[in-house]
Amino acid sequence: MITNFSRRTLLAAALLLISISLQAQIKILFDATKAETASNADWIIDADNSLSGEANAQRFATPDQSLVTQSTLESYWKGGISSWGIDLVKKGYWVETLPIGGKITYGTASNVQDLSNYKVFVVCEPNILFTAAEKTALMQFVQNGGGLFMVSDHDISDRNNDGADSPFIWNDFMSTNSVKANPFGITFDYEDIREGLTTNIPILPNDPLLNGVMGTVTQAEWFNGTTMTLTPTSNSSVKGVVYRPGSAFGNTNAMVAYATYGNGKVVGVGDSSPCDDGSGDTNDNLYDGWVTDASGNHRKLIMNATIWLATSTLTVTPSNQNVMVSAGSTTFDVISNTSWTCSSDASWCVVTPSGNGNGTISASYLENTAALSRTATILVSAIGAPTQTIKVVQSASFVSIEENTQNSYLLFPNPTSGVFKITGNAGTSDDMNITILESSGRLVNSYHSNSKPEYTFDLSAYPKGIYIVKVETGGKQNTWKLSLQ
Repeated sequence: MITNFSRRTLLAAALLLISISLQAQIKILFDATKAETASNADWIIDADNSLSGEANAQRFATPDQSLVTQSTLESYWKGGISSWGIDLVKKGYWVETLPIGGKITYGTASNVQDLSNYKVFVVCEPNILFTAAEKTALMQFVQNGGGLFMVSDHDISDRNNDGADSPFIWNDFMSTNSVKANPFGITFDYEDIREGLTTNIPILPNDPLLNGVMGTVTQAEWFNGTTMTLTPTSNSSVKGVVYRPGSAFGNTNAMVAYATYGNGKVVGVGDSSPCDDGSGDTNDNLYDGWVTDASGNHRKLIMNATIWLATSTLTVTPSNQNVMVSAGSTTFDVISNTSWTCSSDASWCVVTPSGNGNGTISASYLENTAALSRTATILVSAIGAPTQTIKVVQSASFVSIEENTQNSYLLFPNPTSGVFKITGNAGTSDDMNITILESSGRLVNSYHSNSKPEYTFDLSAYPKGIYIVKVETGGKQNTWKLSLQ
């Protein structure tokens, strides 16, 4: 026998599986094309082989991530940031690596690892400059709803000795791309700071990085990193959340910052040490900045930031549209940073089937000939965002099956462009009470005619549509559905 407790348990388990299933479709890509394993760096989630003495990450980590459980250790994979990857898998995300030789593109269908297939792109301390085409791809990725995680290191940290270190590489991308200079309002400073512990963090209870899914961030430690200068005049959304000790919460000395751009989001972190979990290539000097440093706050911070980048936004307004009985169309506004689909449960109401990013849903509806109002329920869905429910509520027709059973009066012409008449048959001499209503039931006007056999009306100043005309006389009633065209 299944008890109520068992039913609740099964339902909770089913909802959890649905949640995990949805998140499993959200893919996060870690870059390995920019010499992220040069020298003592090992900023990859897993590598089975080496190349020229350095770890050489492959696309899919092994063993397979489908076997990861809540008790799986980060040593399941071999990489300096394997903890980052394992923790994301435990949260239901799918992770991959863009290996050496992979292409950073956006909108290139022939590239199976094109950025359009991922929600977040993580680049941890790049040591090779982005090409012009790659810069454009990164900008298009963010513009169209992607999340870019930018991790830098300190000044003069050129690990592969090619003349460019990560602060310079990130600034070069943001200042000389083909879309917009300083698009995120973030510039990495050419500094080398070793702060030790900082608790200079603003109290922001609703901030997604400081108070996210993984918990509240209260401290951080930089071991040879840098800061950022923020420029709100370039991007008003830019926001610093971790600062050097003694600094004001302003536009300088930010250690962690984030912003939105287009439909997408970016996060900047000024040191790679917090990402390091102390494992990986045994030839490198690695340290556990993930959970040992800052009492585990780095894990909270970086995971909160990644989850924020991966979270889709979907808002549809208004929640209801009330429409007239006649056929027509109405619209809803969509604010989103991802692709979405739309469906109606009513055959009489046809909606825009899908869209990407901000847009408009058009709902076209047929005339309601029934005496009851009706409702079309419309669902708008996006992966990683709560489904939005909106409704089109259409007024009832005021004309019943007993319409005009009393034939003492005539209304013509119908349809009309504005002017119409009501006339009585020969011999009718009673006073008339005439009421004109919109199809929604709202009163347009009412008249009283003293024994006149004919009455003329003009609705040309009113919106086109269906109007209800009622005539009451001598205890009898005539009702017409008048079409104003």
